[in-house]
Amino acid sequence: MSRGILFLMVFFSLPALACNFIIGPDTDATATTISAEIFATMTAMVPTATFTLPPTDTALPTSTATIIPTDTPLPSPNITNTPEPTFTPEPTKPTEPTFGPITTYTDETGEDGLLNNPTDEFPAGTTKVYACFDYWAMDSDVRFTLYWFENGKSFWETSRRWEEEEEGSTCWYIWQEKTTGSLMGLPAGNWEVKLYMGNELAQEAKFHIGR
Repeated sequence: MSRGILFLMVFFSLPALACNFIIGPDTDATATTISAEIFATMTAMVPTATFTLPPTDTALPTSTATIIPTDTPLPSPNITNTPEPTFTPEPTKPTEPTFGPITTYTDETGEDGLLNNPTDEFPAGTTKVYACFDYWAMDSDVRFTLYWFENGKSFWETSRRWEEEEEGSTCWYIWQEKTTGSLMGLPAGNWEVKLYMGNELAQEAKFHIGR
């Protein structure tokens, strides 16, 4: 067949093809529409998650501090310091032979308890006068002499070696009974008693017997 005839056949065949061509549905659009509907349906079916926020903490009421009342201070006691008693230390005992001061007593009734009342004033008619003294560190080598003077005159004396303990108290006395007549007991007047250790005056005391 010649080339011209073939061209004409093709040319007349193109309109026929154009008339017989049926345009089919747009499957992609339909699929897209169906997919959109299915997605919408599935989306509607999926429950929407509801998020519940935890409740906010309710602020606790502010505690009201209870103030404990402070104790009312008691007034300070007025403390008076009591002075401690003053103790007089005992005198140191002599280490050498020593006579203490002479104290005179009377014992008209013969009761030794009266020797607790020393005196240097005796009533007229007194028949006995005691001369008492303490002593320390004495021994038998000590010689002592006790003199009694009445109105400056020697009335009586005694001299001997020491025969008492080393330490203690002792009493010596003079006496004269009451007699009839003018002499009644010991003579009234001023009296002295002197105590010597060896040749040295150790102690002396004075007393008076009234008329």
